[in-house]
Amino acid sequence: RREVELLRRLVDEDIDLATVLAPKLPSVRCDPGQIGQVLMNLVVNSRDAMPAGGQLTIATSVEEVGGDGSGAIVAHLLGAALSGGAAHAL
Repeated sequence: RREVELLRRLVDEDIDLATVLAPKLPSVRCDPGQIGQVLMNLVVNSRDAMPAGGQLTIATSVEEVGGDGSGAIVAHLLGAALSGGAAHAL
């Protein structure tokens, strides 16, 4: 996707950016520009927290919230920084 390629440009070559996107997400009302800005900020902050490189994964899922069957789209940002040979969760 185009958005993922833009995010890849924000990370250094020693950071592997991966995506695990849910195949069918429901439509939501939102400002695409604001969502994109939030993702860019999270990716930049993660990049800055991994100066020695590592892996950054953006994942999406649909999860039930409350007991009434309503749901929410959830974006997960997972990272493992390499520092002195050890992996640290961000």
